[in-house]
Amino acid sequence: NLAVLNTEFGNIEKEIENLSSTIVDLEKELGNLPSDSSELPSSIFSCFDKIVCPTYYEGSNTVRNDRIFFVCKPGVWTKIKVKADIFMKSSKELTGYSVITLNEKGTVNNRIFYETYTYNGEFSKTIEFEYEFFPTKEDNMIQVFVHPGEYDIAIGAAGFTNMEVSIYGQNVMILSRRNDFKVFITKDNYYITKNYDTGSSYKIFPITNVDLSQEFTQIGELKSTASTYKNRKSYFNVTTVPQISYNATTNKYEFSSTPYFYFMFTYNGTVYYGAENPGSATLASVVPYGPTYNVSHPVSTGTYPYNVGSCYTYQGCYCYVGYGNGGTTKKTSRLKLDGANLEGDWIDNYSVFAKDWEDNIGLRPNCYVATTTLGEVYFFPTPDSTYKVYVGKGCQVNAYMQSDLSINVYYRRFGDVFKKVLKLNPATNQYELQEGEEIFNNAFEVLEGYGNDYFINKLGTWEY
Repeated sequence: NLAVLNTEFGNIEKEIENLSSTIVDLEKELGNLPSDSSELPSSIFSCFDKIVCPTYYEGSNTVRNDRIFFVCKPGVWTKIKVKADIFMKSSKELTGYSVITLNEKGTVNNRIFYETYTYNGEFSKTIEFEYEFFPTKEDNMIQVFVHPGEYDIAIGAAGFTNMEVSIYGQNVMILSRRNDFKVFITKDNYYITKNYDTGSSYKIFPITNVDLSQEFTQIGELKSTASTYKNRKSYFNVTTVPQISYNATTNKYEFSSTPYFYFMFTYNGTVYYGAENPGSATLASVVPYGPTYNVSHPVSTGTYPYNVGSCYTYQGCYCYVGYGNGGTTKKTSRLKLDGANLEGDWIDNYSVFAKDWEDNIGLRPNCYVATTTLGEVYFFPTPDSTYKVYVGKGCQVNAYMQSDLSINVYYRRFGDVFKKVLKLNPATNQYELQEGEEIFNNAFEVLEGYGNDYFINKLGTWEY
């Protein structure tokens, strides 16, 4: 027995020696780290992500940007860097303020930044701020608020012109949609929009001759129909589309030579649709809340041929749909599952684009691919679905219906884009996720063209 005890004691001594050696090695590594966390290289983290949000929010009272959602590994040291260009204007001396909150929809709790400004006339400032914390959960969000110090817009107004957010940590991925580059597909042309902090521009390319290096045309004034705001030029997140009308005699869609535009209007959080430089205001509002929205193929022959998926992410996280409902009517509603509004928090709702819509008028359904705050991507076959299909985990989703009704879904996960395929099972009349995937390495986003061509964002640079 004594011999056995001596052997076990010897083994314990060896384990203690090994642990002591490991502790010494860790101390050496810690000693080599800089004392200032801002000097830490990104290689120390398993992940780094950044988003630039070209935007233009303006209003009275509390003005908030679209929330920035991200996931990261809980319990691991994480750093957030925010750079926001804000402005205020007044007809008298006011004291305004800016606030940044973490995981809080209001301005009172979980403040990680607060600053006041006394000004008279026009005031602008670039906020640059860093915050370090240990997340307690995987899904997180930050939001920036500004307040001009007055509730009457005739006396004081405030807003944002640009914002960029960088996050360092482990398993970090910013989920909020990038809206810098948009493509609307027809059989003959691509309608391409570029959005940036000083405005938006567009170019119409024949699908057989695309050259992204060509000069784009600056988009002029776009207006809201709301009487209070109709003379204000405050829009962002534009999507250029053809002006579409239906010819009942030929049973075909026809296009005007003058494009139309969807856009987010800064003052009332609505997606609008209409002409450039209108005499008084645009033609129509589309969905009531759309900080994040996208335009798909038409689904009707009526006055409102559009098909829009959107997400209200100012305060709630609700999926909305807006589409032509035949004749001169339109329908706007929450996305539903089993007859009830979709539960949970959703930050993106992509309306699947059927590429052969011109040759199949009224025959291509409006389907949706929505993303949760955890980056979980789900497919919904109709605006009021009876089932959903889990696709994967990621963000920046785009989806395209093919002529055989199969759907190619693209989503970004960290530094790559994944492509998966949904196919309709004729026996059940339900879509099913196929096995396998295609990976586009070192990419942020992939957009399909009319054929087998595509547009790809290679870590910041768009290529065709």
